[in-house]
Amino acid sequence: MAFVSAYFPDGHSQSGHSQRRHVVNLNHLRSGKLETWDIILLSFLLTTTPGYLKQNKTALEAVLHLRRERNMITHSIEQSLTYEEFKGKWEPILTSLAMLMDELLPAQKADCLAKIDKIASNTLQGSSLGNG
Repeated sequence: MAFVSAYFPDGHSQSGHSQRRHVVNLNHLRSGKLETWDIILLSFLLTTTPGYLKQNKTALEAVLHLRRERNMITHSIEQSLTYEEFKGKWEPILTSLAMLMDELLPAQKADCLAKIDKIASNTLQGSSLGNG
């Protein structure tokens, strides 16, 4: 895995938290299991190193927006959202996802849209948000 050693050298000096995240990212990359990659790792690969989206400003902004939303939700004191709060966050997230899906072939885009609809539907049905 030349990519891993080139972009995540084992000897890289970092703070304790950054070093732990670095080790986790390395383990996820080396596993080859894409389903274990989280938005932090994916956004890092797309925007920073190697920065696959650096030249595509629209897609770059979409990824950064998704990462910011994830961080706001994850680090929020509130552990729940009202239906209106969810809708307020969901619509911009969908917009960012749509910008990224514009790069896909039509069949891939349709598959992604179906998965997004299923996730949204399951989330709303499995929570008190569906009652709003």
